[in-house]
Amino acid sequence: MKMFLSTTLVALMLLLSGCATLNNRDLAVKAAYAGVAADFISTKIKLNEGCQEANPLYGKNPSDGKLAAFAFANLGLVYLLEKSTAGQDNAWVFWTLAALRGGVAGYNMNIDCNPNQGLR
Repeated sequence: MKMFLSTTLVALMLLLSGCATLNNRDLAVKAAYAGVAADFISTKIKLNEGCQEANPLYGKNPSDGKLAAFAFANLGLVYLLEKSTAGQDNAWVFWTLAALRGGVAGYNMNIDCNPNQGLR
């Protein structure tokens, strides 16, 4: 719960900081990369604690290699999106990705890894 609240507070602080922050495409891209990394790390931590992955593409207990492959693929997609939309005013796309992936990471960290619950 603490991680979810922290993520929510950071998002709220960004929203309250004004247009300059939200229009900063470079910062938004970095936040999107960080969101993907946080999702990967939180998934790995919770798998090590005994949780099972709920994403059917990963399988219930994916190997480190599979997790890394998906993380690199997601990072690659952010990179391709960044390069293919260079010069466009689309920081909101990257902020959305950052918020979604960061939110997933926060959710992951709040899961109690009892045998009846898995990552969702």
